Amino acid sequence: MELNVSCGDCDFFVEKVQRHLGDLLTRYEFRSVQCEADRGGRECTWMLESHRCRLLFTLSDGAEDCSIGKVDTPFPGKVSFYLNGELGWYNTLWLIELRAGKQLLTRKLIKRLWEGELEYFAWLAPLLEEWMPELIGMFDLQAELTWHDDLLRMLEGRKPG
Repeated sequence: MELNVSCGDCDFFVEKVQRHLGDLLTRYEFRSVQCEADRGGRECTWMLESHRCRLLFTLSDGAEDCSIGKVDTPFPGKVSFYLNGELGWYNTLWLIELRAGKQLLTRKLIKRLWEGELEYFAWLAPLLEEWMPELIGMFDLQAELTWHDDLLRMLEGRKPG
């Protein structure tokens, strides 16, 4: 499986993703498709694909994220974080929270991530290990996104009053 990629200024970000998620990406046969760096490496968008779906890892001024889309979901270029269907990409954490029926990224955890006590992908890796088969199934080939409205309701319910 080909995960080697030269992403210029954001090679450090790609290496971080590989350090925490490389075994998982290899097991599910993901390969690197496209990577773009911007702003001297402060922003990076790295897309991988398997024969069943695509993953998108993003970095923007220190904030890291992982999204998932169908195999034909296009490379988004500059994107916002926590995608909820725009451009065909969905935040993996929000989908896990939807399926688990609970919020996993708590204020306390956000504080630990913000203060550098914990790396985001180190925290996300065990969740992806557990939920990757279901996530892939949600985007596999002709799978219908029947859960999309449920996701939007969940996110709407989290907006401040």
